[in-house]
Amino acid sequence: MRYWVSLDAGQAHDYSAALVSERVGDSLHVGSIDRAPLRTPYPAIARAVVAKCVELEPSGAFGERRDIGLVIDAGGVGRAVRDLVRDEIRKLGPNAPRVHFWPIAATGGGRVTVGGGFINVPKKDLITSAVIALQDGTLRIGDVENADLLRKELAEYRVKLTRKGNEAFEGAGRNDDLVYSLALATWAWAHTGKDENVSHAYRGAGLFGESDRPALLRSSRWG
Repeated sequence: MRYWVSLDAGQAHDYSAALVSERVGDSLHVGSIDRAPLRTPYPAIARAVVAKCVELEPSGAFGERRDIGLVIDAGGVGRAVRDLVRDEIRKLGPNAPRVHFWPIAATGGGRVTVGGGFINVPKKDLITSAVIALQDGTLRIGDVENADLLRKELAEYRVKLTRKGNEAFEGAGRNDDLVYSLALATWAWAHTGKDENVSHAYRGAGLFGESDRPALLRSSRWG
């Protein structure tokens, strides 16, 4: 896959963040960082994400289709957003983009499990995947809108120990939506084709669209 679209859907007083990342050789480049205004309705967020997938879906020289990774935080309110996104994709019928759907629910456990239509991933694995990729240079953040906000969130992110000795990951500032969306994309990218259990899970979660060409729709951010 060339592109990954990742979404962290916020609650009433939290932002929703969507990133577009592109595989370039053996690295992942973040080329778009969007944050929805507070209280943006979830159906509008779902439409914007699907429109971005349609816009990005690459085609080969002979019109062959290419797949896009769509990674969504499916915990909490993300469960409802997951269903809205799938409904929006299905509405496009034969013009739907070919989407590998990764509905990820962060857990406090120690291993990845699959069940109930979700990929359950330890939160520490999600966060450390982004941290390690940044440190070894395989993850790069472009000079794009909101890049400074993302870097600020990364600088403020902290690992804390609970009374039970478990690790807790949270931002020192008010928001961590951009960091979490980045972590979703990085984890999925790192596991594409490498973990048979997870790869089977996201394929089984729904590969939408079988037409020869994508629809040409104008992307709308959050309208």
